[in-house]
Amino acid sequence: LALFSEKRVPIDAVAASAFALASLTGVVEEIAFRGQIAGNWALAFHSYPSAILAQAFLFGIARLSLGAGLEKNLALASSRTCNGLWLGLTYFLSGGNLVPSIVAHVLHEFQVSFGTWVTYNDQLDHVEKNITSAPVTREGDKLRKKFKLSKEKLQDFRRFFFLHDFERKGSLSFSDVKKATHHDLRAKKVSERRLKELFDKFSSVGEGRL
Repeated sequence: LALFSEKRVPIDAVAASAFALASLTGVVEEIAFRGQIAGNWALAFHSYPSAILAQAFLFGIARLSLGAGLEKNLALASSRTCNGLWLGLTYFLSGGNLVPSIVAHVLHEFQVSFGTWVTYNDQLDHVEKNITSAPVTREGDKLRKKFKLSKEKLQDFRRFFFLHDFERKGSLSFSDVKKATHHDLRAKKVSERRLKELFDKFSSVGEGRL
């Protein structure tokens, strides 16, 4: 976590660590899900389609988390099940050779982990650029005093705002706000309908943005 969340870590070190983690994950999971589960299923039931479906389903639910919530778990399971399908298909099309599916799995895991780090740090650059180049406005200072916020707390809110300004427009769409509430573990659970009501109430008239 420290490695993948710190900007000061050299990019080559991150790339090397991401590749090592992807390699370990790819090899272990391919041996388990394709080599053992899919291979033995096909031998036992003489059916490649059912073997592909079975291992993909198990692959999809293998990383579910009790604390993630239903929506996130469904999204994760769906994504991993789809990955399991094409990895299983790769395994059987290669005649039961694990090498092609391992290579594909490793490259996919590497792209996801390293790509996430690059995207995250690029967004952090956007945050710091706006925090330093866009000083607090007079209106913002009035709001700070009204809600009795310290200058440090106000800066925290501004960082959180720009961290979720994915379109780099200096304002947030409803999609950005939804992502922000999901990312903030301290936020109380709010229904999408209620969130939309609050968004419409405080968003700029006619623009649909905060």
